[in-house]
Amino acid sequence: MSIVKLVPGSRLMLLNGMTSQLKTNTFNDEGAGSTPTTLISECVGSLPVFGDLTTTDLQNNDFTSLLALEFPSKTIEFYLLDDKCNELSLLNDSTYGVNYPKGFLAISQGFTFFQHLYLGYKLEWRKVLQVHGHGTYKIKKKVTHADLSVDEECSCLFDLCQYTNERANETVRIETIQNGKIIGQGLNYIGMNWQEQIRIKGFFGNKQRRLEQDNYLDRNRNTTQIQDSLIHEFTLEPYFFPECLRYRIDEILLANEILISDYNSDNTDDLKNISVIPQSLETEYFGKSKKAADEFKFEERKRDRVKRNVK
Repeated sequence: MSIVKLVPGSRLMLLNGMTSQLKTNTFNDEGAGSTPTTLISECVGSLPVFGDLTTTDLQNNDFTSLLALEFPSKTIEFYLLDDKCNELSLLNDSTYGVNYPKGFLAISQGFTFFQHLYLGYKLEWRKVLQVHGHGTYKIKKKVTHADLSVDEECSCLFDLCQYTNERANETVRIETIQNGKIIGQGLNYIGMNWQEQIRIKGFFGNKQRRLEQDNYLDRNRNTTQIQDSLIHEFTLEPYFFPECLRYRIDEILLANEILISDYNSDNTDDLKNISVIPQSLETEYFGKSKKAADEFKFEERKRDRVKRNVK
C-alpha cells in the first residue's frame, strides 16, 4: 500500500502497492512500450498491521501481498526494511511468509505467457514480529536492469504491533480476491484468486435492513406475496487519508470478492469477514486540502433471508 504525492507534470501510476521513489519504467501486460513515472513518498502517519505470537488465528494476523512482472531484461527483488530504510532481509523464502518465484503461474495450467513472468511474495506480519519484534517497517522493490542500472520503489510505513483488542480498536481490515484484469493497471489476475489485504483506521457497520418484495394482484385485487427478501446493508467510514490512497480503494471496489472485518470495540455488531458488494461511494472535499472524507455503502453478498410462496 502506498501513500504518495504526484510530482507536477507526471502521471500517477500505482505499482502493486508500492510507490516509486525514482524514475521507473512501467509496462502494460503485453509489454508494448513504457511510461516514465516519477513519484515522491509522502507518508502521512503509517498503516497499522498486527501479528499475534499467541495464536495463528488469521483474524489477528495481517499480511501484505506483493506482485510484479519480471521481463527477461531485468531482475526484481523484494526486501524488508526498517524505518530508516536499512535492509533487514531479502524476501525470497518462507522466513517471513510465502514466496512466489517467477514462473509459479504455469502456462500448462492455463495462464498466459506474461502471467508466467509474474513473481510475488505474501509477507506475513506475524513472522516479522517473531524475528524483529514490534516497530515500523517498509517494503522495497528493487529492479536491476540488464545494463546494471537499478530502480528502487519503497512502500509507505507499516506500524507493526502484537495484536490486542485495544490496539486494533478503530481499525477496519479489508481483504480482497482478484481474478479479473483491471484495465490500465497492467497486471492480469484472471484465474489467480490473488489475495490482498489492507488495514485502515475507520469504522464499518451501521447495519441496516432493506426489505425487497415481489407481489402480484389477483383477480379480486388482493395483494399476494410471491417472494420477500431481507438484505443487510453496511457503511464503511475511513478516517481521513490523502487523495492518492483512494486509488488503492478504487482497486478494492473492483475486486471479485471483498471481505471486511471491523475491530471497533463500540460497534453494535460483531462484523468479521463479511462478504459484501459495493453499492455507492460519496466523497466530501474540504476546499484546497489534500484530504477528503469518503463514505462507502455495501450490501451483503449472501442472500439467505428469502421467503418464497411458489414452488
